[in-house]
Formats: sequence, C-alpha cells, structure tokens
Amino acid sequence: MPVNVSTAHIFDLVKSLSPSEKGYVKKYFNSNSKKQSNFIALIDYVDGFSSKIVLEEDRSETSGKLLILAEDFFSALLTALEKYHTSPRKDVRRMLNNIEILTEKNLHAQAEKIISKAKNLSEKAKDYHLYAEISDWEIALLGQKPPTEKQLKEFQTIFEKLIENMEKDELYKVNA
Repeated sequence: MPVNVSTAHIFDLVKSLSPSEKGYVKKYFNSNSKKQSNFIALIDYVDGFSSKIVLEEDRSETSGKLLILAEDFFSALLTALEKYHTSPRKDVRRMLNNIEILTEKNLHAQAEKIISKAKNLSEKAKDYHLYAEISDWEIALLGQKPPTEKQLKEFQTIFEKLIENMEKDELYKVNA
C-alpha cells in the first residue's frame, strides 16, 4: 500500500538511525537489487544535510532521485529496520499474517505447518497471548474439517493447552 512520503519523513527516519542500524541497512541494500543499492547513496545524501529545510530546498539531481524514489526508499528502509530488529514476537506476528493469507487462499495444509511453528516459537518466547491468537486460527481450520472422534480430541488438546498457558501467564493471574 503506497504511503505519501515527503522528504521530511525520509530525513527524520534517516537521522533517527543509530550507527549500527545505518551499517546494517547499507549492507542490506548492498546485497539486494540494483535499485536498492542506489538507496545507499540516498542515505548518505540525506544524512549530509543538517536540516529538513535545507534538504527540501536542494534541487540537485540526487534530490530529484529522492523525490522519485521516496515511497520505495522509505518502505525499503522500514523493511531493512524490521529485519534488523527481529524478535521471536515479531516473527510470530509475521507468521500470523502468513497464516491468514494462506487460509484466505484455502491452502490449509500450508497454514497448519506455519501454525505448528508459530505455536512452538510463541511458547519458547512465553507469549501466551500470541499463542491464543494462533490457537484461534488452528481452531478455525480444524472446524472446517468434517467432524470425527480424532477432531474432537484435537479440539480438547487445544483447549487444555490454552488453559495451561493461561495459568502460566502472569497477566492473566493478576486479572483473574
């Protein structure tokens, strides 16, 4: 989804990068497409300005490139930062998005594989709220199958695990 991005937005984002983030982003862009390798020069270009006003007043060829590539550049920066700041919770969030997409496309077997991985990762991270959200998808997929004795046992196992996780969850204990 395109975002209306101004040079001020890009300036703020580039200036907010720590040296470590900046190094990672440049390596990330260098290992990708030619278009993204051009983004390295744009980072250095934007970083060379002391204020948004001076940047917005610049009429150089690089300034023109920045205006043309603004949305792609901004999105690519955010993608690189997302990879830099990855965590189990963010990985599970991404998996939940993939589960939703696969379910909408009726690719249930693939969704079930990701559900299994996501449940393991959320348990390792002790994020029981995400585990419950994953279980919602698991229950929804299971409910689309013809009812069998095996299916009823699977439902029971899911609900028992949810109860077990609720008992481990400190937030639930406080609110109970």
